[in-house]
Amino acid sequence: MVVCIAGSTGLTGSFLLEKLLHDPNVSKVYALVRRLSGKKADKLNEIVFEGDFSKVELPEKAEAFFCCLGTIIKKAGSQEAFRRVDVDLPKQLISIAEKTGAKSFVLQSSVGAQSDSSNFYLKCKGEVEDGLKASSIPVKCTVRPSILAGPRKEFRLGEKIGLVFMQLLGPLFIGKLKRYRAVHVDRVAEAMLKAAKSQAPSWLIIESEAI
Repeated sequence: MVVCIAGSTGLTGSFLLEKLLHDPNVSKVYALVRRLSGKKADKLNEIVFEGDFSKVELPEKAEAFFCCLGTIIKKAGSQEAFRRVDVDLPKQLISIAEKTGAKSFVLQSSVGAQSDSSNFYLKCKGEVEDGLKASSIPVKCTVRPSILAGPRKEFRLGEKIGLVFMQLLGPLFIGKLKRYRAVHVDRVAEAMLKAAKSQAPSWLIIESEAI
């Protein structure tokens, strides 16, 4: 299976990339990156893009696409810049997957994603989900993790505080609240890989408590 991944240098994406590179069913991995990572692997082919994916052309057809793109407004600098990363790029990737005849597309979204949400972040995530659902790609999946646990390369104070809070109170979250427990990125990556291998055409939403 030939696959394409965007966001392979991020927290979830880096875990997913390792799983793809070690999966015997995956023959080649095309990673869309802003700059070469320096990572070496026989299966890995990094494709550098500038600005957006409008001029990206894969050397061969990818059967499965994975999108792990995401930022925060503080890092992006504005809501407009945030949308370019979290909405525009994922939608472009969905379009590429659709036009090239991909069999599956798996999106990393967020717990609570809803296009009509009054929360800007959740609204953006919901817009991308709606775009994926409306596409003609046979197997479409959105994974909605809660706060992520894992070894971040960059320090985010707000997320660090939130993670500590979630880890302390997580066991008290039961029933519908269970989906707000912190989830390790390794489990998210595993769920994404498993979803891409589905054979039956479907629109699947994997909530955090099911990861």
